[in-house]
Amino acid sequence: MSEYLKLSVIIPVYKTENLLRRSIDSVLATSLESYEIIVVADGVSKECEKIAKEYQQNGVNLKYIEHHKNLGLLRARLTGIMSAKGEYIAHLDSDDYIENDIYKKAFDFAQSTGSEITLFQAIRENQNGQRYVYPYNKLTNFTNKTGKFCIENIFQSQTNAWIWHANWNKLIQRSLYENIFDFIPANKHLNLYEDLVMSIFCYLHLYDKPKVGAIDEVGLIYTLNDESITQKSSFQSNLYKAKDALYALKSVKKLLKNFGCYENHKKYFLLTQKKILTTSHIKPPSHASISSFIEYLKIMVSRFFIGGFESLFLVTPKKAEEILMQKVLLLGIKEVCIFGTTDLARNLAMKMKRRGIKVECFLTTSPNVESIDNIKVQTPAFEHMKKSIVVASIGSYKQIAQIFLDEFNKDVITI
Repeated sequence: MSEYLKLSVIIPVYKTENLLRRSIDSVLATSLESYEIIVVADGVSKECEKIAKEYQQNGVNLKYIEHHKNLGLLRARLTGIMSAKGEYIAHLDSDDYIENDIYKKAFDFAQSTGSEITLFQAIRENQNGQRYVYPYNKLTNFTNKTGKFCIENIFQSQTNAWIWHANWNKLIQRSLYENIFDFIPANKHLNLYEDLVMSIFCYLHLYDKPKVGAIDEVGLIYTLNDESITQKSSFQSNLYKAKDALYALKSVKKLLKNFGCYENHKKYFLLTQKKILTTSHIKPPSHASISSFIEYLKIMVSRFFIGGFESLFLVTPKKAEEILMQKVLLLGIKEVCIFGTTDLARNLAMKMKRRGIKVECFLTTSPNVESIDNIKVQTPAFEHMKKSIVVASIGSYKQIAQIFLDEFNKDVITI
């Protein structure tokens, strides 16, 4: 009889060998007993193999699996799942790390509440060590939520609240992945939005079951790494991102239809789809091969058929700033309230102040906040506000504008 393992921690590695030890060491600091670490090298890596062997020789229960070539993050995670023996699975990217004994706390919480998926808090850390979190990614303690509830949070935030769909801030019962290959092809090369597809898959298995819980404990430190997939910005990398986005959206829609609940989420899924398609930055290639240009055209045609005419016009944060500034200046507005939760809101506030426009208040967080408990959210009493409201949002501005109109009978300035 094989040894019972409480947890399998899957760590995919691709060109992040220099950060792998920090990731592994953070797991080893847990007080949870009986677990395994599975390192999946997504492509041949002598350095990754060397590091894995060092830990194995020191008695760490670590499996090392190596792909013969780069197969993508989705495939790396699935490889780890196939090899996992733990009752629960945790995904940990090799450039991130955990703290606060979170796996032990999440495991104990799952056992005591019967939760098959347990979420915990994740915060961002930049390369200067500064930590911050956006308000919509701040969790509170809860139990007995359904998969449907979680899916609604994903789509209603249009994936901005990534705390709900990210892979790496959860303990997931391994049994939820049992038939994943019946729905998600194991041979698909996917680096972005793979967590959206995988999380939707797991939530659908708990659609009407109150088996999701969360603990308000900081556990996952999501580091901003210039070499990571999400941070790269070249024509080729952006092309891959756009292709991944298209494939992920098609996969999610297919999953919702297969489980018979697409109509329940259609409205917000379509808004999410449009947001993703219009904010996946890809520009026409100026110096690219014929094959790359053909790939670009294919992406744009696919976008048109999926997201409509608007999806062809990509709005960057910088462009959004220009549009909003122009509208405010054109209308001669002198006092505003800014509603936004990203760098767009902060940058816009600074620009308006330099132009002599009084920014009464805005909803945002500061990247200099070191503790999640010290975050101060400034929100105006919108129902009594007489000043102009500027919505600093790219993807969800239509939805936000409608809320202001419906609830406060106020028109707002948007892009």
